[in-house]
Amino acid sequence: MIEHIFTTPIYNGEIEEIDNISIKETISYIESVVPEEIKCKYTDDERNGWDCNMKTSAGYEGGFLNLTNNPAIVKLKESILKEVINYTKLANIVGNVEMMDSFYNIGLPGTFQEFHNHNPMHLSCVYYVDADECSGDLVLTDSRFAERKRISPKTSGIRIFPSHINHQVNINETKNTRISIACNFIINLQ
Repeated sequence: MIEHIFTTPIYNGEIEEIDNISIKETISYIESVVPEEIKCKYTDDERNGWDCNMKTSAGYEGGFLNLTNNPAIVKLKESILKEVINYTKLANIVGNVEMMDSFYNIGLPGTFQEFHNHNPMHLSCVYYVDADECSGDLVLTDSRFAERKRISPKTSGIRIFPSHINHQVNINETKNTRISIACNFIINLQ
């Protein structure tokens, strides 16, 4: 389903073919298999004023989803790409989709991310591996408008939006950890 906000197509969907076992394998992979040198790092004050206390693998060269042949990760990567291609069709965007990077975010209770965007990429997405309703809404805003759109996280949910859209993650108000995977894409015109 495409929802038009700010005259900008925002995709709000679900990846149904990823079952709970695969999701748990993904969480287990994130927590135990990732080499220590690229495991989540707190990002407080590490990015020239970036105000965020969430743990992330952002900045790992090659992208998180390219780290392994783990079947759960491979299936998730394929499913995300399928959803992004579907988004481009629904939004009448013509071109070949290429995933440029991917990273995971671990939102412990009380963590957040401030407003940011993913320029110069064309499309961005977030897939919720494990998320409760109050574990931090995705808030989207277009700098051309004062209006904001809040979207609650949901396990297996995927949100796709143009990379220039400013977005933040509100504070995780639960006692549970929110785990998401974010990806950025470019569209190579045909």
